[in-house]
Parts: sequence; structure tokens; C-alpha cells
Amino acid sequence: MFYKRSLTFLFAFLFAMMSLSACADNQIKRKVYNPWEAEIGYSQVVVAGNNVYLSGIASDKPTMEEQVREIYSLIQNTLRDQGLGMEHIVKQVIYTTDIESFKKLGKVRKEKFPNNQYPSSTLVEVKRLYSPNHLVEIEVIAFNGKA
Repeated sequence: MFYKRSLTFLFAFLFAMMSLSACADNQIKRKVYNPWEAEIGYSQVVVAGNNVYLSGIASDKPTMEEQVREIYSLIQNTLRDQGLGMEHIVKQVIYTTDIESFKKLGKVRKEKFPNNQYPSSTLVEVKRLYSPNHLVEIEVIAFNGKA
């Protein structure tokens, strides 16, 4: 008798998990902004449930400060397309080719987050980014409490 109940419970549990998995797949939405994103094989934005994932964004501006400003503007515009703002960012990963120079740009970063609502953050120095002109690349995860 115990065996039958356990087996019934197991099948019910597996069915429920498969149903949740199918629902989760239906909630994933992807957005490609440029034709080369599809060519390379990634989506700039993936919305999965309440989370919004933005792929790394870089800039070809001549200085690191200009790149950081442009990247955060692009992030802000991309989030706006999702009905979100910078205050919705919960995590950012910043890749740079020069960590010491980047650390001097704290003021630029801080001005982009209203009311000191800073996200969790990771800063990583790398040898090179996608283009040799890129000095910084930032990816973020935002939380949409409305979804």
C-alpha cells in the first residue's frame, strides 16, 4: 500500500514539475535589436518570468568614461523598452580591460542609479573584449515585480 502511494505521489510530482517547466518555457521572451545578434547567435534581452537579462553592452567611444556613459544610456533605454528603469537592476557584471582606470569612474556609475539604489555588482578585468576598441562591457539582470 505504501509503495502504491509513493509511486502515485512520485508520478503526480513529476507531472507537476513537467507542467511547471512547460509554463516556464512559455514565459521566456527574447528580443534581438540588431541583425548581427541573430548572426552571432544571442538575444540582447531575455525576459524569464520576473527577471530581465541584458547581454553585455559595449561602446566604441574613444575614452573609457565616454564608453561607460554610453553603455549606461543604452542599458537605460533597453530597460525602458521593458517598462523598467535603472532602479530595477539587481545585478551587474562589468568587464574591463583596465580595472584601475575603471575604478576612477565610480561617480559616473553612481549618477545612473537613483537614490543610491545600487545593484549587486561584479567587476572583472579581462585581456580583451569583443572589439579591440571596447574598454568596458556591462551586462545586467533586472527584476520586474509587475510581471
